[in-house]
Amino acid sequence: MNSLIHLVLVYLHLFTAFGAFNKPVPCKSIVVRKEIKTLSESEWAMIKDVIKKMHVDGWFNKLAKVHNDVYNYVHNGSIFLPFHRLLTRRFEEIGQTYNPRFFVPYWDAAVDFKDPVKSSIISSKYIGTNGAAGNCVVDGAQANWIMSQPNKHCLRRKFNGENGKIKPFYSPEQMTSIIQKSKTYDKFRRNLELSLHGAVHMGFSGDMTTNYSPNDFVFFLHHSNMDRLYWKWQNTDPSLTYAYDGKNPNRSAAPKLSDKIDYFNVTVESSMHVGYNNMCFTYPDVVPLEILNKKKDSPFAKTNPAASINKNNNFTKALYDLSDATKSKYFPSTLEKNPNPNKFDMPVAFDTKSVSTKNLSLSDITESGNSASNKTMYHKRAVKRIVYVLKKKYRMPRPPRPPKHWYVMHKYSEKNVKKVLDRAEQLIDTLNSEGYISPYINELQSYYVLRRVRAGRKPVIFT
Repeated sequence: MNSLIHLVLVYLHLFTAFGAFNKPVPCKSIVVRKEIKTLSESEWAMIKDVIKKMHVDGWFNKLAKVHNDVYNYVHNGSIFLPFHRLLTRRFEEIGQTYNPRFFVPYWDAAVDFKDPVKSSIISSKYIGTNGAAGNCVVDGAQANWIMSQPNKHCLRRKFNGENGKIKPFYSPEQMTSIIQKSKTYDKFRRNLELSLHGAVHMGFSGDMTTNYSPNDFVFFLHHSNMDRLYWKWQNTDPSLTYAYDGKNPNRSAAPKLSDKIDYFNVTVESSMHVGYNNMCFTYPDVVPLEILNKKKDSPFAKTNPAASINKNNNFTKALYDLSDATKSKYFPSTLEKNPNPNKFDMPVAFDTKSVSTKNLSLSDITESGNSASNKTMYHKRAVKRIVYVLKKKYRMPRPPRPPKHWYVMHKYSEKNVKKVLDRAEQLIDTLNSEGYISPYINELQSYYVLRRVRAGRKPVIFT
């Protein structure tokens, strides 16, 4: 097919064809959006090939313009999550016209929160690294790309830390607490938008801190993850699937499910239920309520998301060792007998070895068959010292607060930002004061240190 005809047909299909749905229509087929670190080489090669073709045909520029045109309406308000769900889905649908197997992976940036630049995806193999001369991206999937929005320029990144580093993000513990403590849609939206959402945009900077942030493929990886967290929260209770409250900027009326989403000619309601209408995707770690309720005709039946959920993984168990007061205040679902698995966002990290903080307890240090009391005492003293050093060395860092221009750009209320970030910092301080060691911080080092001690060898603390 002629390339121009293809572009016109796709544009008409994606931006004018869909109106309101009288009732949710189940998807006939669903793609599974995988975490980017879990992709096979062939999957990543396919995705790179598709986004390159999309770039050549101008789709990154078109969607960046869409994002710019509605920027002041789709941030800092209720429409934030439905709009970005739809924008990411449209990007995915466009990609599927080039290859029907295409999907938008998500990057669980929270897992890499302590030192994001060390993530395996920030490399020439995946999304590329920091900008070089002129902040231009010269490696990775978008190496040497020239963008046309808002004007002709190289794709830019300028990491916000010193010496090419990215400042800390918000952790899986923070995301879990947000999911468990946000009882209304607007509270969840605000807690997410003002924490991890902003931290990743500011971390990459360059194009990612402009109205044209969809120029960078990281935007779609990031918003796929934002949507995963949103869909996870929606599946924590039946009353939340279509929950929608708060207010929208530049609109006087209260937000309604019947509101149209600018540019896309669909209602908010039509995008709320993943797996229905045109939201034909899912995430491997979200168990839809209809699967939990054993609904036989669910469109998710073939994707079997429950099979990939390990309710007893050591990373989730780490939260159960906290004091009852902390659990009640920040992680109330740890006090439930059979909590909904969607209330936790503590995945097994893909870049590292899964080691629970339980490995740092004194009760588990004596190897079976070791009867030498002096060696046992050595183990206890050594492990006690190691626990002290690790708890001091591997404290959870505070992410930076956004600069003034970020408030102004999004028209955020300083009061609202302060409220959200004060609470986030209180959680970090509480976890640190309890000696909690996040399983996402140097668990490999903790594991090897303790393994050497258990073998009766001199422990080594890595720096």
